[in-house]
Amino acid sequence: MAEGRRVVRSEFGNQKPESVLDIFCAATSKSRISRAEIAKMTGLSVVTVGKVVDALLSLKILRQTTSLDPAPGRKSRVLSAAGGLNIVVFNLATPSYTVHICDLMQHTVDTYTYHYNADYFPDENLHFFFEQGAKYASEKIQIQKCCGCAILTPGDYDDYTDRILFSRNPRLSGLAISSIFEKYSFGTMPPLIRDIRRFTLDAALTTLHKGGSALCVFLEQPQITSCYLRRGDSTQDARFCHFGNLNVGNGRTVEDFVCRSKNVDAALDALTRTLYWIFSAVHVDKIVLTGSLYTDAGALALLIGERLTELLQEENARLPEVLGMKYISAGVNSAAVAVKKNWFLTNVLQE
Repeated sequence: MAEGRRVVRSEFGNQKPESVLDIFCAATSKSRISRAEIAKMTGLSVVTVGKVVDALLSLKILRQTTSLDPAPGRKSRVLSAAGGLNIVVFNLATPSYTVHICDLMQHTVDTYTYHYNADYFPDENLHFFFEQGAKYASEKIQIQKCCGCAILTPGDYDDYTDRILFSRNPRLSGLAISSIFEKYSFGTMPPLIRDIRRFTLDAALTTLHKGGSALCVFLEQPQITSCYLRRGDSTQDARFCHFGNLNVGNGRTVEDFVCRSKNVDAALDALTRTLYWIFSAVHVDKIVLTGSLYTDAGALALLIGERLTELLQEENARLPEVLGMKYISAGVNSAAVAVKKNWFLTNVLQE
């Protein structure tokens, strides 16, 4: 988007597209939010926020109600996302493929699970999943009000060959994902196909925008990978390194413990010491843990945080924030965010 370019829609006047998008994203980040809160989140003036909000209200993208605060006095006005607008996420990164129907706040309001049938060929299962998933979505929502859809893939997607590269699910290797989707689903909305790891990186963006740095750790078999990001780095060009290449005492690696050891305590100890080694060498403000090796990412983050605190007590160092994210929900949420932004830029701002 060009800097300073005017928005096509007259409702937004001469506001910058970047400001309009930021206000829209902030306004749809909570179930109820005030203009003052949006101004604080975006760093924009209350006047600018008010003009954009009024335009979004006239376009029926937002709705306005009075606060439910029981305190006496004049009730403030609060904003929320208008109903009826939905995002559909087809998730191929789970053993049983799932469809998530999300609202503008990225909350999953409906889920459809396809049970993989071993009697069918992999391409037949994919056909049935897209066909049945699209039918389910069309029954639950008004397709003409669908902002768009995303497909989460268990590996990097190559749009030139329409194949998943190095798929973590062998059943999907060699299949034409987008072509099958367009043939067997409603297909009117072009799918946003990306590696699910890219969506998880969005969790670090707020830290980067504030001038901080983040370490994303992906706990998956057969390799645990990490990505260190600093302010100005692009998540789209992020490079991953294997933890298995980092020695952790006695010549062992994190991979030896986490991927092969049944001793969870030893695995946690190895992972903690490796993280400690990493941010002892570089400044890290946030550590994001996500993956399928542990079902409770929040509990894992708490344990890692406690162990890091113990390690740092003697050095009086500052402990980075450790954030645990569920693998599937993180991907679906971030995919919905990407679709929402694309829909807003294309159909609302008409960029």
